[in-house]
Amino acid sequence: MSKVLKMAREDGRRFLILYGSQTGTAQEVAERIARDGERVHMACPVIAMDDYPVQNLLHENMIIFVCSTTGQGEEPDNMKNFWKFLLRKNLPPGSLSSTAFAVLGLGDSSYDRFNFAAKRLHRRLLQLGGSALCEVGLADEQHDLGQDFVIDPWLKNLWNILLARLPLPPNRKPLDPEVPLPSRFEVLSVENVRSVLGNDNSNQPEALSKGQPWSLSNPFHAQIKANTRVTAKSHFQDVRLITFDITNSEMIFRPGDVALVQPQNLEEDVEGFFSFFKLNRKKCFRLRPRNPECPLPLGLKVLLEKHKHGIISLEDVARHYFDLRSIPKRFFFELLSQLSKSPREKERLKEFTSAENQDERYAYANRPRRTLLEALQDFPESSSSLKLENLLDLIPGIKPRSFSIASSQKHQEGELQLLVAVVKFKSRLQKPRLGLCSNYLARAENGSVVPLWIKKGTLRFPSLKVEAGHSTTLPPVIMVGPGTGVAPFRAYLQEVIFSEVFRNRERPNFPKFLYFGCRNEKGDFYCQEEYEEMQKIDPEFKLRVAFSRDQEQKRYVQHLLREDAALVWDMVYRRGGWVYLAGNAKQMPKDVKAMMEEIFVREGGQDMADYLDVLEKEGRWQMETWS
Repeated sequence: MSKVLKMAREDGRRFLILYGSQTGTAQEVAERIARDGERVHMACPVIAMDDYPVQNLLHENMIIFVCSTTGQGEEPDNMKNFWKFLLRKNLPPGSLSSTAFAVLGLGDSSYDRFNFAAKRLHRRLLQLGGSALCEVGLADEQHDLGQDFVIDPWLKNLWNILLARLPLPPNRKPLDPEVPLPSRFEVLSVENVRSVLGNDNSNQPEALSKGQPWSLSNPFHAQIKANTRVTAKSHFQDVRLITFDITNSEMIFRPGDVALVQPQNLEEDVEGFFSFFKLNRKKCFRLRPRNPECPLPLGLKVLLEKHKHGIISLEDVARHYFDLRSIPKRFFFELLSQLSKSPREKERLKEFTSAENQDERYAYANRPRRTLLEALQDFPESSSSLKLENLLDLIPGIKPRSFSIASSQKHQEGELQLLVAVVKFKSRLQKPRLGLCSNYLARAENGSVVPLWIKKGTLRFPSLKVEAGHSTTLPPVIMVGPGTGVAPFRAYLQEVIFSEVFRNRERPNFPKFLYFGCRNEKGDFYCQEEYEEMQKIDPEFKLRVAFSRDQEQKRYVQHLLREDAALVWDMVYRRGGWVYLAGNAKQMPKDVKAMMEEIFVREGGQDMADYLDVLEKEGRWQMETWS
């Protein structure tokens, strides 16, 4: 532990920072608060909410929460258990009466439930008796200046409040912001490792615990049975239907559930890293957090636990942990500028750290999708002197990627399928931009092993029961899924049309409509033959397809809905139908939602203007979108 942290703890100048983060942004902001705290001699442990021992929560005097909102108003994965604890009915209203708190939310106002997780958290903490240090901060990714437009003034106000409560001792001054703080990590060199191991030099990966739920810390290693391109070779977009063997995994999933995949870096990035830094990839070491209150990042912890004695090599970290294709964020430039020994590069890096220069930073990093590795290479004089602990601070860990499962377990027992759009495009940079996970999967050959696990999805379909040889009658189901958004609907249709559950039994007799959208009938109408077979088997299944580029006038799924306005109204309003939407979150969800509202007003009158809100409350309008 650093001298600053030791003195802060001795003086009682401490507060806790808890974060819930899906992509790493909330974690980065939480760590920024902790670094700012250390500069004013405060001890600020930073912990993911689900890693924090909740039994200690009632004894904390001051907590800063930073959380993002994911999906349709959901809390991040590493906040779910913590949130369940807060919702416990046996927590008395005054549980947090001696706790002061502040909540900063990171969201995107293009989603209906903007910053929903932060708003709910703030409200629940007040219900439990906590006292708010300040108003909840609601940062918006859609603002012209991005989330920093809210974050910067919110933090400035917060620090005024915190320093009034925990003033600097008279004999201390804030640390120089130009001087880098000690790393979060302490690296135990190979010589010290040998002294710990003695004569035992083995370092083979250890088996993970059996019988535990599959998760990031204990993924199932699924073998690829098939990796098939389902778009034409001439089509610009490569989409894969990937089949995994999950026999003996005991995984159970339903239509609408999600598979999480933990990718590793592409070979050219690993080689590029070692080529640039001239490091010994075989160097072995151990890690421990400099602040004992802060656990290691989960990705690093998992990597260490896989190896005997917790010893890993630099190649392990470069291949399995460092997110070399991530886009460098504000903190990256801030820390690299502090570490830089090049006056010229230091000045340029500092320009990227201010909120005023956000447009310039965006033009350099985000717009061309410049990778973190490329940014390090752009500042060679600053990067050349970096130590391993600096790289561990600078480079975030690879996050798992989520995919809606595209197959029914009842139809394809022992298998799991994903529809994966391979991300590859040109920017103004010379090399094509590649999505890490999609290209990792696209390159995987049959027989390759991929770490994955399952989590409950946000889409829930009407429950289907088969009793005494007869299936229950279900309401109509309307599914709108352009592109790979069709994945959960393919799974559902397989279950209710192809499933062996209905062999020698009456099939469920209810209308099913799939609105699928793609560019060209011959280019990217994947699974066409399967849908045609479904229509032959089940006359109640109707397929409607919008080919956006096969005619002069562009045609999308919302145009099909308009053409079927009377039918949609009848199925939803008169027959109690359920409506689902899945796909890219850019413009399509807004257009489809607007069309549904137009249909309801046209067919049912102005009183039906808010009918979509009614359906949502009843669970009959559900969306799953991603950016």
